Amino acid sequence: MDTILFDLDGTLLPMDQDVFIQQYMGELAERFTPPDFDRKAFAQALVAATLAQVKNTSEHTNEEIFWQVFAEQTVPDIRSREPEFLRYYETDYRNLRRVVRAGGKARQAVDLLKGKGYQLVLATNPLFPRAAVWPRIQWAGLTPEDFSHITTFENSRRCKPNPAYFEDLLALLGKRPEDCMMVGNDVEDDMVSSSSLGIRNYLITDFLLNRKKRDVGQWTHGTFEDFLAFAAGLPEAEK
Repeated sequence: MDTILFDLDGTLLPMDQDVFIQQYMGELAERFTPPDFDRKAFAQALVAATLAQVKNTSEHTNEEIFWQVFAEQTVPDIRSREPEFLRYYETDYRNLRRVVRAGGKARQAVDLLKGKGYQLVLATNPLFPRAAVWPRIQWAGLTPEDFSHITTFENSRRCKPNPAYFEDLLALLGKRPEDCMMVGNDVEDDMVSSSSLGIRNYLITDFLLNRKKRDVGQWTHGTFEDFLAFAAGLPEAEK
C-alpha cells in the first residue's frame, strides 16, 4: 500500500456536514435567486442539480451536469451569472468557516503519512467547484499542494457512493485497489463504495454518517485521534 485517499468534510475537516450544506445552500439561494423567481424554487433547483451529479453516469463532467440541470430548473441563461458565484466563494463563503470545529489534527496526520512516503489524495465528493473546495482545505490547516490529486466537479464525472467514482480515480492515479486505503466518515460514500472494489479503509467516527444504520464493526474504525495512532503504526509506504 502506498496511497491514502482522504475524505474532507467530517474527516480531515471537523464539521457537521449536514449543518454546513444547509447553511451553504441557504446562502446561495438568498444571494443568487434571479429577480421575479421564487427563492424556494431556486433552492429546490440547487438541490436537484446537485442530486443530478450524484446520478451522473454520462461522459459529461459533474460540472456540465450541474449547470445543465440548474438551467432547466431556473432560467436558461443562469450560467451567465457564474462569475458572481465564483466571487461569492472568494468573499461571503469564507464566513462558513464558523461551522468548523476547533482542534482538528489534519496537519499532524498529513505530515505523518507523507513522512512515511505515502501519496495523499483528497477524495472528497466532487459535488462542488474547485473554488468551494480550496477554502475548506485551508480551514483544515492544509494546502492543496499536500495532495497529488483533488476531486472537484470540474474534473470528475462520477460521485460517491457510485463505485465508479473510485474506479475513475484509480485509473487516473494508475493504482490498484490494494495500493490504496480510503479514510472517511460516511459509511455509504466512503466505506461501502470503496470496499466493494477491494480498497482497504478506515472509518472516522467523530462525525459519523451512517444513514442506513450499518454495523460499523465490519470496518476498521475509530476517532481521528485513534486514526493518528493507527497511522503512526503503519509501515513505510511500499515502493
